[in-house]
Amino acid sequence: MKKYNIYVTNPNGIPRVNEPIEVKLDFEQGATYQNFYLENSLGEKIPFQMYDEIYQNNRLTAATLVFISSFDKDSCVYSLINTDEKYEMENMEGIKSLDVTQEDGFTRLDTGYYELELCSGKADGTASGKWGIR
Repeated sequence: MKKYNIYVTNPNGIPRVNEPIEVKLDFEQGATYQNFYLENSLGEKIPFQMYDEIYQNNRLTAATLVFISSFDKDSCVYSLINTDEKYEMENMEGIKSLDVTQEDGFTRLDTGYYELELCSGKADGTASGKWGIR
């Protein structure tokens, strides 16, 4: 098991609620295990995504980590744990599909924080008649 600490600072001291954090990671020795989990300073597991992974000799050497953070202090610490044990998040609902409400809507999503409806547009000359997200 290997632990990588991630320090998040909040220089303005404004409370942060569900803000995305994106961190570029460089694993100098290469991550040896395929399994990761993320913990906050209280030891609670946090959902995350990693993308733009770079591998050399079957070891992860770099990646970008994205997660949602809420805190009202000047700083906080998260820990990315690299382990040989498989871990899956419990009680994580993820994005849900909802019934569309707009006449031209084709998909409506609930992210848990935002509701987005994707619309094809009616081309009727009004602002609400344009295609996009409403």
